[in-house]
Amino acid sequence: MNTPILNRAHFKKALTVAAAVSFVLVGCATAPRSPEGAAEVRSKLTRLQSDPNLADRAPVAIREAEAAVRIAEEPLANDAALGAHRVYMADRKVEIAIAQASTRYAEDQRAKLGEERERARLDARTREADRARADADAARASAADAARIASADADAARTAASDAARQADEL
Repeated sequence: MNTPILNRAHFKKALTVAAAVSFVLVGCATAPRSPEGAAEVRSKLTRLQSDPNLADRAPVAIREAEAAVRIAEEPLANDAALGAHRVYMADRKVEIAIAQASTRYAEDQRAKLGEERERARLDARTREADRARADADAARASAADAARIASADADAARTAASDAARQADEL
């Protein structure tokens, strides 16, 4: 009869010791951390996402990079090589997203500069045509003035000739 009570007491004692040991082990154990380098990759992705010139230029690549970074940030308890591989892959995805966004930004800038160049060329041609028109108008005005002067000179010469002829007739 004493054995069941002893067994029960022994069981309670063993259970208490096991619980204390597990609490001590849980307290001493470190929680799995994100692999080394995951924070740097997250920082690089955050810089890309916050850049107003690049953030909306490669949405698919940025989404893929975001997914890869999330996977790389997952804590792994015993597989450092897998963690390093995930960080490397996430870094490559972020670099691809940066490259695609930068390329599209440069292409947009090139197109914008091409439009500005064409606009400047058109403005230069317009100014040149306006100058030529103004020069032609000035030349026409000079020609008209010269024609009036020549006509006035011809009239004066005719008048002088007719006056000279009258004076010669009177003599």
